[in-house]
Amino acid sequence: MRTGLCHTRVKYLLLAFNFLLWLHGMAIVGFGIWILVSIFDPDVRYTEIKDDEVLKIVGGTLIAGGFAIVIVGIIGCHGTIKENPCRLLGYSISLFIIFAGLLGTGAVIINYKDQIELEVRETLKTNSSISTVLQKKCSNGTKDYVETCIDTLMRYPTIVAGLSIGFAQVMILGLVFSLSFHCTK
Repeated sequence: MRTGLCHTRVKYLLLAFNFLLWLHGMAIVGFGIWILVSIFDPDVRYTEIKDDEVLKIVGGTLIAGGFAIVIVGIIGCHGTIKENPCRLLGYSISLFIIFAGLLGTGAVIINYKDQIELEVRETLKTNSSISTVLQKKCSNGTKDYVETCIDTLMRYPTIVAGLSIGFAQVMILGLVFSLSFHCTK
């Protein structure tokens, strides 16, 4: 067991980071569960399109990703408390994989933003059930509710890309803590 002020500080910083990672993972799981439950709740107004499979896919993906983040956080906490180099190395590799996925997601969204907008326009103009919902939500007294909704919806890919890249930067902080804890003597 290593001792020293630097080692102790890095250990507690890594434990705090893992706890926050675990909380974020649980929040993502909760959000995924909320999406899946809200599909079947007639009182929830956000999901008036009941036959849309996309919400089921998004909810399931959020739940799976959240559980993966929780498991990575638990492995990191256990490796930190026991000071197990194998678990810390596995934790660092897992953080790097999450980092690469988040960074890649943000880059793809930014790179293909125009194509995403074309797909959104096509879907909104051709799908009558979505069109009916959007007419209720986005009309604002104008006839061209599709353009109003597209302007609103196209803010979200930029926000998602920014959050993805920002969270990837936080993963770098966890990698630094993990690797410096692994290397301190």
